[in-house]
Amino acid sequence: MKWCMAWPITVWGLICSTALTLAPPACAQVGMAAASEAALVRLQPQVRSQPLPPVQIRSLERKVIEPFLAAPRIFEADLYQYLPRIIASVDQRSLITQGDRIYARSVSGQAFVIQANMPNAWNIYRDPTPLKDPVSGAVLGMEAQFVGRARLLQSERVEKIEKDKKIEEMIYPATLEVVYAISEIRPGDRLFSSPDNGWRELSPHPAPAQLSARIISIYGNGVASAAQNQIVVLNQGRTQGLEPGHIMAIRKAARLTSDLTDPQRPIMHTTPELAGQAMVFLTFEKLAYALIGETTQAVQVGDSLNGL
Repeated sequence: MKWCMAWPITVWGLICSTALTLAPPACAQVGMAAASEAALVRLQPQVRSQPLPPVQIRSLERKVIEPFLAAPRIFEADLYQYLPRIIASVDQRSLITQGDRIYARSVSGQAFVIQANMPNAWNIYRDPTPLKDPVSGAVLGMEAQFVGRARLLQSERVEKIEKDKKIEEMIYPATLEVVYAISEIRPGDRLFSSPDNGWRELSPHPAPAQLSARIISIYGNGVASAAQNQIVVLNQGRTQGLEPGHIMAIRKAARLTSDLTDPQRPIMHTTPELAGQAMVFLTFEKLAYALIGETTQAVQVGDSLNGL
């Protein structure tokens, strides 16, 4: 009850003490007169621009993009037949996968030997297929499908023994362990010690506008069309100016279709439509491989890629 009676007096005292610190009415009138004499500036809505710092596209680290990439390889037909081959699995299975051990033999006369100057890591490839230019029909290269990697465990050797007064050769094949597989591995697949692709980071940048290429193949087993994160093969390479990191626009190939609403059924020519973008990540002399980044429709053999 005492607090309720004291509250109005306390508040009234606070108001009075605050009012004493304010300027008198005369001073307020003088300030208003000075403001009215100053020039008036009328503000209006307008567009104001400010330059932005240059945008730098971040490099793509290899460990980030590598899960989406394969390790295709272009071989000469004469070279492939002399590559070491897988002859069997240790447990005699017909299909081999990651973690299995395999036997392999060299063909060219250079045996598998564990030495400081000999590689221990080997890529495994399936028989190559020819890649032809869709315009000229010329063979641009032989593409071997990458199926896995293996690590050399035991050297290959040949021992000569005497038996029945004859010298016989005892062949001991090399032993390898499959450390990575993207599909089943079979006897007859070849081993190739390929140098690294060379890049640790990819710096995406627009390809020059004058560069153009055409899709001649979709990397994979019997794939008819490609979408995001799939790989396509191009009929242009280093000779034509393509380089890793080039960003190119994908355009659908022009098609011929008939107008079914017209009794005459005239032939209609469609215009090439933008279907997405792709980034070149691996180049050879006459061929290149690109990773599809984004698409608005299915990408097929015959579609073109152009610089931005």
